[in-house]
Amino acid sequence: MDEILFKNLSLLNQVILECTSITNEREIVKRFVDTAIKILKADYGYAFFRDEKTKEFKLLYKDVNTPFEPKIPRKKGATQKTFSSRTPLFIMSAPKTGWLRNDAKKNMGGVVVIPISYNNNNYGIFDICYFKEHKFNRTEKIICSYLGNSAAQAIAINRLYNSQKKFNKRLEREVEERTREIKEDKVKDEALLSSIGEGIIAVDTDGRIFMANPQAEEILKVRKEDLLGRSVFDTIPLLDERGKNIDKKDRPIYVTLTRHKRIKTSNFQILRKDGKRIPVSLTVTPFFLEGKLIGVIQIFHDIIKEKEIDRAKSELISLASHQLRTPLSAINWYTEALIKNELGKVNPKQRKYLQEISNANQKMIELVYDFLNVSRIELGTFVVQPSDFNAIEVAKGTLKELQPLIRRKRIKVTEEYDKTGKIRADKKIIRLILQNLLSNAVKYTQPKGQVSLKLGLKKAANRPKLIIEVADNGYGIPEEQHSKVFTKLFRGDNIVRLHTEGTGLGLYIVKSFVDITRGKISFKSKPGKGTTFYIEMPVQLPRP
Repeated sequence: MDEILFKNLSLLNQVILECTSITNEREIVKRFVDTAIKILKADYGYAFFRDEKTKEFKLLYKDVNTPFEPKIPRKKGATQKTFSSRTPLFIMSAPKTGWLRNDAKKNMGGVVVIPISYNNNNYGIFDICYFKEHKFNRTEKIICSYLGNSAAQAIAINRLYNSQKKFNKRLEREVEERTREIKEDKVKDEALLSSIGEGIIAVDTDGRIFMANPQAEEILKVRKEDLLGRSVFDTIPLLDERGKNIDKKDRPIYVTLTRHKRIKTSNFQILRKDGKRIPVSLTVTPFFLEGKLIGVIQIFHDIIKEKEIDRAKSELISLASHQLRTPLSAINWYTEALIKNELGKVNPKQRKYLQEISNANQKMIELVYDFLNVSRIELGTFVVQPSDFNAIEVAKGTLKELQPLIRRKRIKVTEEYDKTGKIRADKKIIRLILQNLLSNAVKYTQPKGQVSLKLGLKKAANRPKLIIEVADNGYGIPEEQHSKVFTKLFRGDNIVRLHTEGTGLGLYIVKSFVDITRGKISFKSKPGKGTTFYIEMPVQLPRP
């Protein structure tokens, strides 16, 4: 029986393949009805399709051996119910059921009503009939279910093909019209490029400049004649925020040329011929002709003023945060003293209110420290202070601080350490990275979830690297927002709906600290599955 089943299912698959070259929907249905009659050894068959607009059935095809004109199914009849349920209806003797009309009673015995459906698409039904009574076996039932699905897939492919064909024809017409307009637009484009306040250069697939607007000449202090035909990598030096020359493979134009993706960043400086460094905002976009990459456009503008404004804001935040630390620390000290009855006994209700004050104050303190760290990073005043310490002890201490929340949410935490022992690095940076990653993992994992921490030392040719891996099976991050994860104030849309609290600074701080130490950070995440962060940080071994 299994051999017969396999043979018939293979035949249906062959019909699907044959139907990919058929554009007429009625012909596709005919193929499947005829194949069903052949496989099931039935006597005749026909098919109804439902109009998507009127929601009414119409006869699309009937086999030549059908001895009567099939009637349109009743709205509340068995055919309609089968169509809605998407499950085949097997009837050994149709006349005995009472649902046949007079003209069909004398010509129909067994019948199977097969819905033509696949996923969320419901197209119609097949009626495959026998003149005599017929008891359907297991193999025939499996075939009937697969038949409906197969026909629906073939129809879906056909409709998609026809839709795509119409779209392609419309697109061809638009391309032809646009081609006629290009000559007229050329003069307008040149005038527009000249009037834009941002610098624009375009390069071919080899990185050679073939277009530069007047503003690009002004920002770079280079004549267009000295740019055109030359390599952008040799002509326009690019530096990072610390003034270090950017390797060719790390430059946005090279990345866009090789990966074909749009890049927007403001983390670079252009080094002019006069030796002046100009901080710029860059937008690099690939452009294609007939699906083939033919070059890249880079739009850039001077952001010296924006940097000055950001610095002023960071200085203001830093000043305000410093001023807030003292009163917040005093509030924290006095509330703890009151809760511990050090300043007199308090009743349970008072203790509850004091605990609320203490919790809110602690959140304020954490926020202030976040702002301080961000301002120090952006002002460049954060000083790396290496010392010898045991990284495992720091990790365990961080988890200990999170124990109240871990216990409250009943999170299962697993720890895996290799023989890391003592290292030489900035202990404060390592602790802050672990605090942010672990607190996020615990905070954004559902109760009774799982969080894991792996810590190890990876040997390298020049210097060892500290490996940190923090994973959870929590809410995850939407894929379309992955590019924003390390930006300032980012919080995932799914998290915002579940947790109103949070600053969106934690991962920005982590990424900044990793960059400061010349490390690397990556992550993988799926909504509802969880997130894993992986960090490699260069460290040193303790001094002897």
